[in-house]
Formats: sequence, C-alpha cells, structure tokens
Amino acid sequence: MGNVCHKQEIPLQRKAISQDYKLTQMKGTNETIFEEFDKVNIFKYYNIQDFMHLFLSNFDRQEGVSEAFYYVFIEKKFIKNQQISEWLMNDESAKSQVQDYHQKLFGIFLKGFKSYYRSLKGDKYQSNNLPLSALLALGTHNCQGRLDSKIEIVFHLFCNKDLLLEMNDDLCFFIFASFCLPAGIFLFVLKVLSEENEDYKAKVEKHDFVTIFDTYQIKDAINATQEYLKLLFTPDKPRLSFEDFRDLVIRSEDIQSIFSSTSIRAYLEKHNI
Repeated sequence: MGNVCHKQEIPLQRKAISQDYKLTQMKGTNETIFEEFDKVNIFKYYNIQDFMHLFLSNFDRQEGVSEAFYYVFIEKKFIKNQQISEWLMNDESAKSQVQDYHQKLFGIFLKGFKSYYRSLKGDKYQSNNLPLSALLALGTHNCQGRLDSKIEIVFHLFCNKDLLLEMNDDLCFFIFASFCLPAGIFLFVLKVLSEENEDYKAKVEKHDFVTIFDTYQIKDAINATQEYLKLLFTPDKPRLSFEDFRDLVIRSEDIQSIFSSTSIRAYLEKHNI
C-alpha cells in the first residue's frame, strides 16, 4: 500500500502491541436516526487494513476518484464480495438500500467537498473527481480494527518523507470527510431518497429531521475541521512524530473522535459548531 502523500509503504506488519488503547465512544443525542446508517454500512464487515488496501490499490491519488468508477468499485469490490453478498443475498431490501445509498453518496459528498475546498483555498474546485484522501475516511470510522492500528495507518497515510505529520491538503480533506460523511452527508442522502421513495420518507418523518439536520450541516463540518486541526497542530508543535500523534489521540477524546462515527457526531454537538 502506497502512502497517499509520498508513496511510502504503510508498515502494517509490525509486532502487535500487547494491549490496545481504549477507544472512547462519545454519543450524541440524535443517534436513533443514525441507526439507519448501520443498515447501509457495508464497510463494517471489513478490517481497516483490507479497506485501505482495496482503495489504495484501485485508485490513483493524482487523478482522484470519478463518480462512475466509485460506484463500479463499490459494486464489484464490496457489494458483490462474498463476505458482503452472504449478508445481502437473502435480503433484497437491504441490498437495495445499500445500492441506493452509494448511488447518491458521491454526488452529494462532492458538492459538500467543493464548499470545503472554497473555504480552504478561496478558489473554486474545478474537478468532478473526489480526492482519494477524502474517501479514505469511510474506512477509519466504519471498519473493524484496533485503535493502535488505526492510529498507525492514519499517521503513515499523511506523514511526510521525514515521517512527520504536518498540515497538508490530503490531511485536511481527510479530516473534513471524517466529520462530514457519517453525519450531514448521510442525512442529506436520506433526505434526497425520501423525496423519491415512500419507505425512506416514512423513516425521515419519524424524526424531527429539520432540527437534527441543522446540527450536522456542511458549514458545521467545515468549522469542526478547522477547530480539530487547531487541536492537532499548535504554533509550538506544527509537526508531529508518530509518538506525538499517538499520544494526542490517546489523551484527547476530541482528537480520538475521528475514529468513531458516534464520536464524530457527538463532537459536532459538544462543540456546538
């Protein structure tokens, strides 16, 4: 697996740490509606290493990911994968929901990403492809895996050639996607589907959707990303070694939040972004 930033290998075969770090699961107040997300979350059947291998070996960082290629990739590598198809083969409703979700996800996320890009760069995002680094966030908060493994993978995905983590575009895209995908993007996908399908409409109408959605809009994910990066990098410490990054994650439930969907949503609520 190549490094997203500089094509180094990600060392996943180190000697295992004898005891994993504890993942703090923060929970928000709106988790009932997000139970619907679990029904379309095909990534929960994968470990983080396998997920990253699939994405990094099928997409190029420079070219990004097109909508058509993304859906074909999800269909072939995930939905039709044996470990997924066994779950879906006897449940056409579940299979249909997974397909519906991913057909809508890319376009909706692309619009949100363009808003973030403009806020970050002050310029229009010209491509219709999504950066690979943004889509990798689908794995870190959805896939199975020990926290120590996830910390190591994220660090080596985005560190520089000197093995130091510093602010860079790919990392910013990844953090934004982490706050956006399991919160506002999922809700917006659900809203769009509810306008086309009575089953989804009934799911939305069970909740105070407008009030809930107001907590997780794109602007909230943008602000959360900015605040998170300020926690991660300080004027006194603009670059982090692996040990620095690991210790920050272990000590701070806010920094740890990107490794859990429920914690991401709780972070947005807690900080009243």
